[in-house]
Amino acid sequence: MVPSIPTNYIKPRKTASAKILGKNLVFWKNNNTVTTLLDVCSHRFAQLSKGIITKEENIKCGYHGIEYNGLGKATLLPHSV
Repeated sequence: MVPSIPTNYIKPRKTASAKILGKNLVFWKNNNTVTTLLDVCSHRFAQLSKGIITKEENIKCGYHGIEYNGLGKATLLPHSV
């Protein structure tokens, strides 16, 4: 088991971040489940924790708007539309 942050610290439609075991992580609630990814956008390495949670409960990078689902898969690439 990896140490983490308390789930009540993670508010709906908000991000939370923490450095755990040397890794910067972002947390958010996705379908009432806490989701964790590395706190970095794969495009320009911006912090995902500075982005927003969409109505679909994906995390959206605040730099270019790339959206990631709870599995870390990019679901919207606005620059390619």
